[in-house]
Amino acid sequence: MGDTWILDLTDFVDSDGNVPGATKIGYYFFSIASTIFKQKVADSTDLQIPCRRRPGRRPCSGTIHGFLDINSGDMIWYCKSCDDNGIISNWETIFLD
Repeated sequence: MGDTWILDLTDFVDSDGNVPGATKIGYYFFSIASTIFKQKVADSTDLQIPCRRRPGRRPCSGTIHGFLDINSGDMIWYCKSCDDNGIISNWETIFLD
């Protein structure tokens, strides 16, 4: 069973829109959001981002799939291999400003 991440993308950036001294997890979430934004993904698609989970202390072999939920405006992502998943909100303040 994967983790479920519910996050506000603005928690990972400074006032200039940079990811300051971010952790690997911050860059990971930011790369998911930026890929969905750049590709304007409306339907679930493989984002070609390797999954970061290590179930049983072994790297997951899956890749992240994601899309922009047109009803909520949130970015939804998941890994089909390990069920890691999440919802990214407030991405608009970073990518649309």
